[in-house]
Amino acid sequence: MTSTSSSTRRRAAVERLEAEHRRARAELFEPGELLGAPDDEWSAFVTEGDRYVRHLELNDYPTTSDSCVYCGQGLSAQAVILIQKYRTYLDDALARQLQEAKQALMSSQLRLGSLSIEVLKEHARQTASANSAPSYAPVVGALIADLEAAFEATRSGRPLTDGVELAKSASTTDRLLSAAATSLATTLADLNSQREDRVAALTRKEAELAELVARLALARHLPTIRTAVGSHKRAARMDTLTRSMSAGIQRSLTNLSKQASEDLVNRNFERLFAQECAALSAPTVGLEFQGRRGQAERKKSVSQYRPSAVLSEGELKVLAIADFLAECRMTGVKAPIIFDDPVTSLDYLRMGEVCERISRLAATHQVVVFTHNIFFASTLLGLRDDRKLGYTFYEVRGNDEGKGFLQAGGSPRKDSPAQVGKRITKAIELAKQAASEPSLQDALVESAYGVLRTWCEAFIEQDLLANVAQRHRANLMIGGLDKIKLDRFEGAKTALLPLFDRCSRFMPGHSQSVEQLNIKPSLADFERDWAAAQDIRKAYISA
Repeated sequence: MTSTSSSTRRRAAVERLEAEHRRARAELFEPGELLGAPDDEWSAFVTEGDRYVRHLELNDYPTTSDSCVYCGQGLSAQAVILIQKYRTYLDDALARQLQEAKQALMSSQLRLGSLSIEVLKEHARQTASANSAPSYAPVVGALIADLEAAFEATRSGRPLTDGVELAKSASTTDRLLSAAATSLATTLADLNSQREDRVAALTRKEAELAELVARLALARHLPTIRTAVGSHKRAARMDTLTRSMSAGIQRSLTNLSKQASEDLVNRNFERLFAQECAALSAPTVGLEFQGRRGQAERKKSVSQYRPSAVLSEGELKVLAIADFLAECRMTGVKAPIIFDDPVTSLDYLRMGEVCERISRLAATHQVVVFTHNIFFASTLLGLRDDRKLGYTFYEVRGNDEGKGFLQAGGSPRKDSPAQVGKRITKAIELAKQAASEPSLQDALVESAYGVLRTWCEAFIEQDLLANVAQRHRANLMIGGLDKIKLDRFEGAKTALLPLFDRCSRFMPGHSQSVEQLNIKPSLADFERDWAAAQDIRKAYISA
């Protein structure tokens, strides 16, 4: 608890400063200047007004242009002087000393350091309701009453009248409480020791329980563990045995592997290879199957010679295709099969056989063919048409940016009268747009005659001769002979030949004499020739 003598000194200082402050307040204002006596209520009223001024941040207050913060009316010169005296009174050093002394007195009021009086009251209630009250219980109630009286006196600023008696009572209670604290500390130490012993015992029992559970689990799984350990030992012995295998054992395995390969693989491959060679008319070669280090291998020979020593490049290529197809068929997997220009180095007699085999293969597999051989592609497409097989055609193109751009299409470029007719219509439109440049228009008309000559060839091949003989086709379509209209053939031929001669005369691809070069057809001449060509085709193909 704080010192009572210190509280008495501070209370005396507050009383002395209050008296001096009241005297100074009475001397500051002249008689009649205030409506009433400058008592404590008046001082509180002035203090609140000054606090409101500071809240409004009126640093230059008061002036004659301001309003009174107490009544809201305008300030006269006399009122300004009065309010300035108010502020002088509040700013006086004596007033600050009085405020500081009051704060010091409030801080010196009686209080307990770390114990609340409410805790003491709760403890007194608990000991009173207990069966066996402690030895210090009778004096606790009196001590609480004395403390509350002392707290109230210091809180209200009154001096303590019986501080000596209070100190004696507190000293007696302190001795009793010290003895009780010593006893409780001893009891607490005993309890802590018992707790530690019990925790240690619990730890030992838990360890014994865990060991017992582990032993029970081991007893359940012991047969399985013994089996696993035995298997591991056998595996280790087998690994050691495998590492120590001799070359003789390896040769024995090679012989066994060779025999199994001959029975299960080589005979099947030999049969499939013979079928592919027969389908491709490949030369007859012998197959020799060899084994090395447990792996099956094979090689081909012609009377004990290497095939490359006695066969042509085309024959070797056919044998390679037969080997490849037999290998693909032997797995039994219907995976896509890719050919990269398989007819390179082949003559045209073998090309047809290769085309026929690829066409039959496309009935059971997805086949991808890369080629730049027009005859090979045309033959494949012809077989596709005969067997009505589905296909997708891509053309690989290049431009200034690079090579290898794929463009989907129906087939390789094939001029038909309808397709070439679109090109002729486009050429006429360009020539009309160049009417302001005669030389350019003449060049476009000559180029258009070349396209018209192509139209005549397509008309002859596809309409007049009914596709019986087609370019890049190895065979004649004899069935198309019935489609040739013999009754109209002579008239179409008679009308078409002069037109074809005119196209050959004016097209830029043919050289002409100087006299003929100066005879240039006009756009109107070309339009008449184009109309005549359309009339010839219309008259021939009409029903």
